[in-house]
Amino acid sequence: MKIGRLKKGSGAVSVWELMRRKGSGADSTTYGVLIHGLCKNGHLNKALTILNEAEDERDKLDALAHSSMVDGLSKQGRVDEALGIVHQMDNHGCKLSPHVCNLLINGFVRASKLEQEIHFFREMESKGCSPPLVVYNTLINGLCKAERFCHAYSFVKEMLKKDWKPDSITCSLLMVALNLWRQALDKGLESAGKIGDALLLYSNMKQSN
Repeated sequence: MKIGRLKKGSGAVSVWELMRRKGSGADSTTYGVLIHGLCKNGHLNKALTILNEAEDERDKLDALAHSSMVDGLSKQGRVDEALGIVHQMDNHGCKLSPHVCNLLINGFVRASKLEQEIHFFREMESKGCSPPLVVYNTLINGLCKAERFCHAYSFVKEMLKKDWKPDSITCSLLMVALNLWRQALDKGLESAGKIGDALLLYSNMKQSN
């Protein structure tokens, strides 16, 4: 028995319960579509229950199930639970994807959990998931929003050392950071230390585009 288009979360649950009563097996695609539909309609707790049941029963889950769960939890500010899902994936031998990692880093940004954001960024590197440009942009954006300009600056330099070609988003983020940083300096909130270096960095970034 397959799940068709699920317009409402309650409909998805009804189909799921009917399948279980009839003893119909669920494959990874079924789990993925079901969990995605529940998350999309805000039924995170039910989606989480089904995901955990599938894990307990050693049923296979596809990338859609995990990414939907991480995305849904992160958007609701439940980033610690989303991080738990990512660790669960890793423990079960599922290779971390840049997409899933970026969803979680976005969640850390929304929740203003910068230390966890940076720690997870380093963790994904240690797990062999090399952060692409989009993940760097998400990280830099979060640091700029929190006025952690020195940290944002250091990650831009790190990105360039890895020969990542900055895009228009990276340049825009750095320009916003420079503007806010200059305002802070004008108010005497920090020393003028790295403004010149940052401007030079921005110039080099523009030349590399």
